[in-house]
Formats: sequence, structure tokens, C-alpha cells
Amino acid sequence: MRNRARYHSLVRRYVGLRIKAITAAQGRRPSTDAELDALHRFFALTRTRSGTGRLGVDAPFGMDDTIWTAQGWTLFNDALSELEREVGPLGIPKDLLKPVRPDNDFRHGEDDPLGLYCPIGSHIRRANPRDSFRPGHEITLEINNRHRLLRRGRTYSSTFEAPQDSGLVDAGWIRHDSKVEPAVYSEEGTFFMCFNANIERQFEFVQQTWLNADGFHGGRHGPDPLITPKQQGDEFVIPGSEESLALDMCPMTGGGDTDAPVDFTRTVAGGYFFMPSKQALRYLTQL
Repeated sequence: MRNRARYHSLVRRYVGLRIKAITAAQGRRPSTDAELDALHRFFALTRTRSGTGRLGVDAPFGMDDTIWTAQGWTLFNDALSELEREVGPLGIPKDLLKPVRPDNDFRHGEDDPLGLYCPIGSHIRRANPRDSFRPGHEITLEINNRHRLLRRGRTYSSTFEAPQDSGLVDAGWIRHDSKVEPAVYSEEGTFFMCFNANIERQFEFVQQTWLNADGFHGGRHGPDPLITPKQQGDEFVIPGSEESLALDMCPMTGGGDTDAPVDFTRTVAGGYFFMPSKQALRYLTQL
């Protein structure tokens, strides 16, 4: 995704430079109105809300839709190919799109100290900060490793004729499709499981100290954006190279005295389950 974002920005830069070059040379060469119009159309189709920002799609080939969806990426490249057929090659280097070897040994602190690629308050950074707190110091990785978890998530979905709790429909937790006969209710979610050797030092520490903390890594905006209950005023800050974007994490629903926060996720059940160690399993097999 990072390569796609850089390539999208580079394409806009090259198109913008071609527009400037043609505009400056119009008095010294034959008319290029058709070429200029094609470049302007493409430039407008890739514009985002702030003109060069990363968020908010106002056009068919804005950065968000292009880099995050397969259809958007295909349409963007088709439009670019059509543009180059009309105006000639733009000279855009293609090496940015070479496959990147997966890297799970990255360090948040050294590789992304400002949170431009992975926001500092995001779920993935809170759950495994790596060297965020003291970049470049091995002791931070040693401390972080004391709290590591083996995590797995599985999605589920179910449909039924009528929910037991109508309030879940009103709150949006259960979808109601009235366009079909009979009406269908559906529910979707994630089944989360983690393995650890020390519940207090691992799962509970990660949940209470990192995920639920309003002041994680010096921030003062709110807890984890995905899995924690929210309060009015909680925000999720996405840093930017030019400006940051603050998203409201606590939309309200209802009205008047019934106003209530809407959390992104809702926990419906949970439990701690103990598993025997390898030594215990070996012993059981010998009984």
C-alpha cells in the first residue's frame, strides 16, 4: 500500500509538471489544447479533499480508493494508460511498483518515529509498540517482548428471522434488510483468541496499560480506536507530513436525554481458559 501511495503521488507530480511545461511553452509551439485538456482532466480525477492530502476521496481516482481497493487501483492504471496514449509517455519510473519483500522485523520507533505510516495511537502500534518508547535502544525491545501475545482472529456471520434484543438493531449492531421477504436480520463479528504464559503480565497488561490508556505514548486524545469503549471527546489523530487529521471516535446516537456513544466494536462474551503445558501433555499421554 505504501508503494501505491507513493506511486499515486508521483503520477500527480509528473502530470502537474507536464501541465506547467506545456503552459509555459504555448507561445513557442503549435497549439496543444487537447493535450492540456487531457492532463487537466486526469489531474482533477486524482484530486483528494485537500488537493494533495492522503484522506478523503472527492474524485474517482483519489488516493484512498486507488490504494485500498483492487477496483480503484485497476481503474487508476487504466486511466493513466489512456492518458499516456493521448499525450505520450510521462516518464514515470515504474520501479516503485516492484514487489516488496514482507518485513516483520521493522521497528516503529526507528522506521516511523512520527507515526506517518502507522499512527502512534493506532491499534496495531498500541498492541505491539516494539521500540516506540525509546527508538534505537535494545532494552525497549526486551521490555516489549515480555508482553507479547500469540493472537488469532476469525470472523463470523449469522442470519436469523428476528433478534432477541431489538435495541441491538436500533444501535446498529444487527443489520435489518427489509427489502427481502421475509425480512432478514444479520450479525457479523470477530472471534478473538490469544495465547500467553502469564495473563497478568501479557494480556491484561496490553489491554489496560496500552490499549485502554488515554495517554499512550504521550497522546491525550483517547484510548484504542478499535476495541475500547469511548467517551465524548475521544479522538483518533492521524499524523500528516503537512497537517494532522483528528477523527471523532465517539459519535452520538439517540437525541436529547437518550444520546449515547456508539463504539466501533462491542464485546458480547469472553473468558479465560487454561491449557496444560507441553510437559503436562506428555505426562497425560503416558497414563
